[in-house]
Amino acid sequence: MLRKRPLIIPLKGEAHTHNFSVNNPQIYQIVQDRFQTEAAILEELGETNHQIPRLYAYFTENGKFYLVQEWL
Repeated sequence: MLRKRPLIIPLKGEAHTHNFSVNNPQIYQIVQDRFQTEAAILEELGETNHQIPRLYAYFTENGKFYLVQEWL
């Protein structure tokens, strides 16, 4: 029987990234708020729908936004 468990795969380089620069703190706050909202929705969907990967964590570090999801 296969067990579902978090899998951490170290990436070489940056995969699936979208880089942008925001010099306006108000715009950055809007982006951060939307990221939080969308991540919370994704987290809920992943828990209730088996066709959507589970979201284990989401966070911001050094101005970049990260999602940690189930590996399918």
